[in-house]
Amino acid sequence: MSSARNHIRRIIHSALLVVGLLLVLAAPASAHSALQSADPAPDSTTDQPAQSLTLVFAQPVDVLPDSVQVTGPDGQPLAVGESVRASDGVTVTADLAEPLPPGTSSVAWRVIGGDGHPIESVYTITSTSQPTADSAPTPAPTGTPEAAGTAPSAAESETPRPSAEPTPDQAAPESTESEEAVAPESTESEEAAAVVSPQAPDAGAGEPMAPEIIQVVGRWLAFAAILVAIGVIVFGVAVHPDSRADQQLLSRIVSASAVVVIVGTTMQLLGHVAVIAGEGMDGMTNFSAWGIVRGSGLMTASLLRVWGAGVILAGTRGFVRWSHDPAHVGPMLLGAASLLLSFQFTGHTATSTPSLLVRLSDAAHVGGAAVWTGGVVALAAVLAARRRRGDDSRLVVGRFSVAATAAVALVGVAGTALAVVELETIGQLFATGYGRILLAKLAIVGLVAAVGAFNHTRLVPAIVNGDDESAVRMQRTMRLELALFPLAIALTAVLVRMSP
Repeated sequence: MSSARNHIRRIIHSALLVVGLLLVLAAPASAHSALQSADPAPDSTTDQPAQSLTLVFAQPVDVLPDSVQVTGPDGQPLAVGESVRASDGVTVTADLAEPLPPGTSSVAWRVIGGDGHPIESVYTITSTSQPTADSAPTPAPTGTPEAAGTAPSAAESETPRPSAEPTPDQAAPESTESEEAVAPESTESEEAAAVVSPQAPDAGAGEPMAPEIIQVVGRWLAFAAILVAIGVIVFGVAVHPDSRADQQLLSRIVSASAVVVIVGTTMQLLGHVAVIAGEGMDGMTNFSAWGIVRGSGLMTASLLRVWGAGVILAGTRGFVRWSHDPAHVGPMLLGAASLLLSFQFTGHTATSTPSLLVRLSDAAHVGGAAVWTGGVVALAAVLAARRRRGDDSRLVVGRFSVAATAAVALVGVAGTALAVVELETIGQLFATGYGRILLAKLAIVGLVAAVGAFNHTRLVPAIVNGDDESAVRMQRTMRLELALFPLAIALTAVLVRMSP
């Protein structure tokens, strides 16, 4: 055991060195697209008749036909054409059926970032331009001066005053007659708005909760099942010294995990489509949203996960001794590799820079977490089964202790690298929702690591020396680990949905 402990110390020292280098060398980068500029500019005042809106984002985005919507000064939606993304991938334009009316209008935009997350906001534009001769109706001929002088009082009693005040050089009768002439065209504009553009959304209201819940639950199930499946396969192939005796038990765990991967992946995909559409549960059938998802990283990841889970199911069929049969261990490892690879196409990993550092750190983070999480699940099941059979568990406990320690070090190093990349300042840990959830996850992972350290330093040596009471205590502490793992995975599922 002394050589194993020395090996573990070297791993921990190397991990600390790598963390220090990452803190010095890694450059922070934003994982989400953001609105860089717009024309007319957000929260600006323009004296020009704006009839087109142009939005430029920091990273490529996808758009739906109604990604840009405009509400006029009177609170009514204006007629807006389809939102169009330019060939550069970052510029989005939308044409107005008529120039912005005088007053303050609000522009609500909602696009899909490169990581698949919807991004939305609202800004205002204040227009001081007056209707042009081409766009304003020609006033009807006025009658005699006397008639023109009496017209305002009658019109004021029957029609509301427009939101824009007349200029001093406009005559009161002409202003009244313009109001009467404009009214029918305003009605036609409102009807066009109802056809071309639906009611502008309330950005503060957020998206319907049902699709979001389905997406988060599906993501959590997929994450948890993937970690267990990979970890149990590694445990059976590389850690367990005599996995033949427990092969049937391990195969059942892997098979159940593969089924959950398929179910969770399907839920996440359907929920994601509905979230992109922003139409509640009906959004699952939105063809525009499916068009965006079809070419996204999530679709690639989902296909990899379903395919990998299917390969694993084929490998465990009939509870074959896959850890010793090359005809079956190959598909098992191939399926596990497919599940691990799927994380390269989704979330912050697909968009953050420096890309090589992020991708390697993510693979190490997920792989280490899988060996740790799935290994604890496998070891708990094996210890219980061996205790019932009266079999010796000392060697399997000792070997897993070494593997788990290395996995914890790997998770710590990779997790630190990802945090350095995602967060621009330490203050974001406390000032942002992403940072606070990350701190909660770190606290849970730290508690699990403390339990594992206690097992490794106190209980494992006693178990190896034949102390049955320590074996019973270790089963109890592992129950605590198994209770904390789902919380850490749930927080991870939330983090990948948030912006730093």
